[in-house]
Amino acid sequence: MAFAPVALAISLLAGVAVVWSLFAERLNGYVDAMLAWYVRMFERAAIVVSPPQMRKRSLIALAIVLVAWLATVLMLNPSTLADCLLAVLYPGFVVVAVRLWIVRRVEKRLAEFSGQLEMVLRLVVSALRVGLGLRQAIGMVINEMPAPANVEFGRAFAQTAIGVTMEDALAALAERMPSTEMTMLSQTIRIQSKTGGNLTKILLNLAEMIKQRRRIERRVRALTAESRSTRLVITGLPIFVGTFIMVFEPDMRSALLGTMIGHVVLVLAIALLTAGWIVFGRLSRLDV
Repeated sequence: MAFAPVALAISLLAGVAVVWSLFAERLNGYVDAMLAWYVRMFERAAIVVSPPQMRKRSLIALAIVLVAWLATVLMLNPSTLADCLLAVLYPGFVVVAVRLWIVRRVEKRLAEFSGQLEMVLRLVVSALRVGLGLRQAIGMVINEMPAPANVEFGRAFAQTAIGVTMEDALAALAERMPSTEMTMLSQTIRIQSKTGGNLTKILLNLAEMIKQRRRIERRVRALTAESRSTRLVITGLPIFVGTFIMVFEPDMRSALLGTMIGHVVLVLAIALLTAGWIVFGRLSRLDV
């Protein structure tokens, strides 16, 4: 029986290999799409990871998951069905945790970038008023603003040095750092370059609009603070209680991990926690 977890692990790996060989084309397409998503998110989050490094870290994560699964199975000695469930839950948990961490990094950087746009526009307006061109004004943004604004506008500025128009470079920036304000800025400059008009006044009005939006967003965040804290408490309390049971209540732990009813309860609890997290997240989110 001591070798049962190892045999189960080998069987699972063999099953994965068989499934991959049968559906290789479809799975490769899914993997390519997933890698494209990671590349895009890494670019937005300014995470520099080369393909060899990413492959190495993926293998290390896989080894850690396998060791953690084997340790759990050997210490708790659950049923075979629970072993299979844990073999699915552990890698799933790691994948979800990594994706949440990347998304959080992206959201944080996008928020910082959006928070700097008002000052970027006012700096561009000041440069245009003293007679500089738009490209020179972007150069002032690179020199005066902190990251991430100077980094992203620096990439747009570098693109113009190799023949890309400023309109196309700002459009690429709006796609790389998506936000309503950046999209409006890109489209405004493109339209103004074709139709003409007072660009200084247009950008100043856009800066004022961004200022008002930030004020409303801070108000909405203050009004939804209670909903967000309730979301954390209601979601975290069952996890705390479940961890306490697993560590200090061996009889209840055996009932959860070693019986069919316990498996149903665990799956139902995870589903309800996930649904509650999503529902509370949507209730506390207001688009401005």
